[in-house]
Parts: sequence; C-alpha cells; structure tokens
Amino acid sequence: MTIAIDIKPNIILCSPQLPFDVNRKSLLEGFVFFKEAYYSSIEKGTQKGYNSLFKALFEWFEIKQERDGKDWLNLIFSSFSVHDANAFFDYLKNEKKVKYKKIEKIGVSNKTFNNYLTYFITFYNFFIDRSLLPVNQNPLARFSKKNTESNQHTPFTNKQIQLIKQRMLDTKAYQLLTFVQFLYYTFARPGKEVRLLQVKDLRAKTIFFPSSRAKNATGDHVAIPPELEIIIQENNYREYPPHYYIFTLKGKPGPTPVGINYFSKQHRNILLAVGITEPEYDMYGYKHTGNINLYHATKDIKAVQRQNRHKTSAQTDTYLRKLGLLMDEDPIINFPKFGGEELESKKPVPLNEELAFQQ
Repeated sequence: MTIAIDIKPNIILCSPQLPFDVNRKSLLEGFVFFKEAYYSSIEKGTQKGYNSLFKALFEWFEIKQERDGKDWLNLIFSSFSVHDANAFFDYLKNEKKVKYKKIEKIGVSNKTFNNYLTYFITFYNFFIDRSLLPVNQNPLARFSKKNTESNQHTPFTNKQIQLIKQRMLDTKAYQLLTFVQFLYYTFARPGKEVRLLQVKDLRAKTIFFPSSRAKNATGDHVAIPPELEIIIQENNYREYPPHYYIFTLKGKPGPTPVGINYFSKQHRNILLAVGITEPEYDMYGYKHTGNINLYHATKDIKAVQRQNRHKTSAQTDTYLRKLGLLMDEDPIINFPKFGGEELESKKPVPLNEELAFQQ
C-alpha cells in the first residue's frame, strides 16, 4: 500500500481495514489510512490538494529530522502538537520554496495556506468523527485563515461579451462560442461539467450533471433556458448516440471529449485579440455574468439558487453579494404608507442591459 508521496521504506504502513491507534501509529500512517478510507468520496482535484499537503508535511519532516536528529518521519499521531502545527505552517509561509509560472519564490500564497489548513482540519475531523481521536486533541482547532481576495474570476460585462462573441464568429471559433454559452446559461464549471457533457445528459427541459462530475459529488439538474434550447436544436445534439460527448476535436458530438486545456488556450487568444489581458478574466467569468444577468432580469433569488444547484438560499445570497449584488437593495423602503397611500419615493431602477448572447 502506498500514498501519493514517497514515504521512506522504514515506515510501516497500516491497513485501513483495522482500527487505527493514534497512540501507536505515526502521523504519516494516518495519512495512508485517511487516503484509503476517504479518497473515494472526493473529487480528483481535491485528492491532489490533500496529496500536496501530505507531500509538504513529509518534506518538512525530512528537514526537521536533518536539523535536530529526531525521528519525525515516524512521529506518533497523537504526539503532533499545537507547537508542531504552528511550526509547520510557519515553514509553509516563510521557508517553503514554491514555483508559480516558472518563477521560484519563498512561501505559499494565502490561498494555498488556507487550502492546506482546511485539508488538515478535515483530516483531523475524520479521526474525531470516527472516535479514533478525542475532540480536544485537534492541534489545528484554533488556527485562523489568511486574508484573500474573495473573487478571483472576474465577470465579463455584456459589452465585453459582445466583442468576444464577434471575434469568435469572425475566426470561425463556433464550438468555442457554443462552449462558453453553455457556461453562461447553465452556471456549470468548464473543466469537468461542461467539457465532459454527454448527449444523454441533455434531457427535455433540463441538463443533468451526474455526481461523478458535479461539484460536491451530488448529481442534479439545471434548467435549459430558451436561448440555450435553440443552440441545442440547431446543432441536433439530441440526435447523436447517448454516450457521445458534446464537445470534441471534430467540432461535433463524438466518442472522445476535448482535453482539459483545449478551450482555455483558444479562449485566452480570443481575449487578447479583443484587448482583455488581465489574468483574472477566464472562462469562469461567464458563469458569473450569467448569474448577474439572470438576477437583474428576474430579481428571483430562488431561480438563481436552482440554476446554481445551491443547497440553501443563504449560499446564493453570499455568492451574489460577492458579485456586488444585493448591496443597495432594501425592500423595506417600499413599505406602503399608513392608510395605503403610495410612497413618493420610487423603487430603485434595475439595470436594463440586454442579456448577453440574446438573439
């Protein structure tokens, strides 16, 4: 049994089928136990995040072992203290060498720091939830996250989208145009959800994203807006074999989907051609623009919630606020006067921009 990082041969690995003794097994053995029991329930991208954390911790153990001679690689699980946890996260911010766009620097970003912290806390909660570790023995319980920018993917304005659409038409990037319109109308993710969309996922009035590809591993439907239905019918997508992928190298449904970076490279060239050079603009921006336009058109948070597949309206409310919506809207200003007379003040005028891609 192995973990995604190279663990030294002298570390005895445990079997996930046996009870895990935190007072006898090492912390690195705990990662193996966790991996075998937990990884099947999370996405591959999240698995990579955990593996990155485990690798960083392993590297830190090796450095510590060279410095003080202590057998850190076989450190007993329950012996990993708050002091050790602080030292590890200090190492991440102040010593660890990282590469970003081929440039080496010292210290992980605040976002990576926060991700590692979340992964580590979840790792400890895994053992606590199974009564393998006392609740008061989580060394990360009082750790705080670093400040980060709340929104990395900037929404496109409708004017920007008009320029992008025209450039795609001029360069005959028809499949790319269809792809980003699916992002805009479905609020889905480009990498796993829309890129791997299959004919069988296109239902009569909805698109189904199966749990194997959906965020949070929960399969669910989104509605097909009228403009998207026109696109589907014009391309006769439902006429192809059910197992065919919508987006392929041939530009029509087929048995093999395009690669993970196929559209992103084309899209970046389109953006540069229309003068959009900032790195925060990417294909996730269409989802945000779609949300903004749907909310402005309907003022219906429930509709936005359903299309986003959010479990709660509070989640949708938070998301819309991050997009700059709901900030100046206070329904109480429209409270009728005593006696039923109309207020002299008028309701805020909603934005009247036409929805992008409207034909």
